[in-house]
Amino acid sequence: MKLFYFSGTGNSYQVAKKISNWLDNTELLQIKANNYDRVLDDKIVGIVFPVYYFGLPVLVEEFIRGISISEDTYLFIIVTKGISLGGGVKTHLEKLFEGKKKYNYFQYITMGDNFVLDFWDATSPQKRLIRNEKSNIEINKITQAIKNQQDKKSMYL
Repeated sequence: MKLFYFSGTGNSYQVAKKISNWLDNTELLQIKANNYDRVLDDKIVGIVFPVYYFGLPVLVEEFIRGISISEDTYLFIIVTKGISLGGGVKTHLEKLFEGKKKYNYFQYITMGDNFVLDFWDATSPQKRLIRNEKSNIEINKITQAIKNQQDKKSMYL
């Protein structure tokens, strides 16, 4: 199994690492510039990334555009977010996957947001800790779903 991740602050890496630790024979690979244009024919492939400004990070979009995935592959996508809104990520993904192998499993995970804007206070450290503890329960459920190759395209567990 290959598990690709992009993480700016560490939340998505934390999720990807936990999933890779809980699943057997998982190769954890960071999404970087120019590591796309590849054919993925593994039995299971995962992509983990954060919501950026209510959408996909450019690097993740380029990665998805550049990969080709076998129809037999079980593809899952996990998206970390800091607030209750995930923006248009799911709609954007559906457009990116038009004419390609469709993903089998999609899930958001709410983590503590860690950006600071003049009009927005970041989540307190205590709330982030509670969210991260809750995320472990969600990651466990997600891992079980992946092991069972469950199909799920709704946004919530």
